[in-house]
Amino acid sequence: MSGAGSSHSNQPVDALLLSDSIFSKAALMNANGESQPLEKLLSASIVGVYFSAEWCPPCRDFIPKLSSFYKEVKSKSGSFEILWISSDNTKDAMFRYARSTSMPWLILEYDHALAQELRDEFEIASIPTLYVVDAVGNKLDHLGRKTVDKAVSENTVWSAFNLWQSNVSSAASPVTKADPKGPGNPFGDNPPGGNPFDAPASSNPFDEGSEEEDPAGSSRKAHPTQPDTDVAGQAKSESPGKAAKEEKKGILQTVSGFVKGKKDKDKVRREVADSIEPVQLAETPSTAASKLKLPGKAKTEQAKSKGATKDAMIEELQVKNENLTGEVEKLREEVDELQIMVQDLRQQVESYEKEKKDLEKQQQALMVKLNLKGWLFKRGVKGVTRNVWRRRWFSMDDHGRLFYFAEDNDVSPKGFIDLNQMTAVQEKSADTQDKNNASFNVVTLNRTFELMAHDRETMQQWITTLDSFFSQKKK
Repeated sequence: MSGAGSSHSNQPVDALLLSDSIFSKAALMNANGESQPLEKLLSASIVGVYFSAEWCPPCRDFIPKLSSFYKEVKSKSGSFEILWISSDNTKDAMFRYARSTSMPWLILEYDHALAQELRDEFEIASIPTLYVVDAVGNKLDHLGRKTVDKAVSENTVWSAFNLWQSNVSSAASPVTKADPKGPGNPFGDNPPGGNPFDAPASSNPFDEGSEEEDPAGSSRKAHPTQPDTDVAGQAKSESPGKAAKEEKKGILQTVSGFVKGKKDKDKVRREVADSIEPVQLAETPSTAASKLKLPGKAKTEQAKSKGATKDAMIEELQVKNENLTGEVEKLREEVDELQIMVQDLRQQVESYEKEKKDLEKQQQALMVKLNLKGWLFKRGVKGVTRNVWRRRWFSMDDHGRLFYFAEDNDVSPKGFIDLNQMTAVQEKSADTQDKNNASFNVVTLNRTFELMAHDRETMQQWITTLDSFFSQKKK
């Protein structure tokens, strides 16, 4: 059985990499799309498999740190490489991202079948993710992003890389296929401490051909499936509790080799001990071994799944937070623009009000200067006064309204002409003049008023004054 646990150790390194590496079928290229030899990747003892995309904000934030880490390590050691696996939607987007960030590492061909295989193998639930393995594919660090981030921030890049290197020789769980010579080995090739089911007779109570001490002092071969009747009988004569305790103790000693190097040995030991069912005296060693429940893949996968789900939720919240931050910044910019517009409008309103006040002052001054008042005749346009000339007293107020009264001392006017709406003041043509030859028209937006002075001189005074008012209004 000892050959099953050491089948790879006797192979040349190149042959081992080519036969067992998870990257053996990879198609590689650089940021410019140029094909790269597979040996570049297989010659590295440590490989960081990096999953990211152009559209991912956290990816863009992390890549400067990863580039710094990569260049510092590569300047001292050639046994490190990064393989980028893009999650971009198009090939063009992948190369655009690679060129814009000057990616110095290897890139897996876009939409290569190996990309999905590695996502499934490493259970990638979010990006960016840096999964560190050895050249064969044994897992070294599933939190590579956190390691790189901390190493760059604390200037401990080389120490972090050396820690990965120290784990290469003790990597216990190869990602690739199990050893064909040992299909029953739950620990893969050469686990730390050796194969608990392939150990020397002195340490493995389940090994075929192990010798057990007979009470009489003789040695006998104890077959795992057909126990010696004398040995079984002797076992029955011993204390049941003591035998079960000794059985558990032997199993725990066997498993301790596997958990060597783990950070929490006591926890693993407790899990193993709790998973062992009580051993009945009538059972053979092989039956007891079948009841041994080591921490299996299901438990590990469940823990990974929970961790991946938690990481995915954190990444999703980070992306949402960044999106909301961006939206808030845009809203702030829009508010600033609106405030500037409001300020401009206020200035325009203030300017308009000032111009209005100035205009009113000018108009009042003009009214005083013009002092429009006097007797004129006005022709009616409706009712009993239609086409009838009536003598009226005209007087203009400060607001540009020319009131007309029946008498010069009346309080209530008969009406008024709004000179603010006046568009023209003109003398009537000769063929339409009255007997005084002193009639003229005041044209407004709504109506034309026919007026007549006592003589032409008075008419000219009115026309000149009204025309002056009209010209001033246009300015």
